[in-house]
Amino acid sequence: MHSATFLPADTSIRKVAETMAGKNIGSVLIGASGDISGILTERDIIKKVTSMGLDPDSTKASDIANSPVVNIDADADVYQITSIFNENSIRRLPVMEEGQIIGILTTRDVTKSLIPGFFRHHPLFKDIKEYKKKG
Repeated sequence: MHSATFLPADTSIRKVAETMAGKNIGSVLIGASGDISGILTERDIIKKVTSMGLDPDSTKASDIANSPVVNIDADADVYQITSIFNENSIRRLPVMEEGQIIGILTTRDVTKSLIPGFFRHHPLFKDIKEYKKKG
């Protein structure tokens, strides 16, 4: 999970992009921790600003942010998390605890957490290990 970055709704897209680049992050939340009005990703900037020729100085975050924001409780299990990612075709998910956003979970975070167990227990990879031992 990554820390969440919040920006006001009237922030220019240029400032949003500069914030993302400066913090090396792929998304920002629009609003405050307990009251977000949208989420904006680098993909949104490419699709909705760059490809449509919008002015990044006059276009505001609220103009192109995705809303409503889908989020998940901090105690959700992996099945719930992956279901929400898939059902909503999203890759970033704000995590809520006691009405406040405590971070952003990404599909990459979930994949990284699952891969070690997958490689340890999947029969295909056990066969590869045996093959390498024999070779």
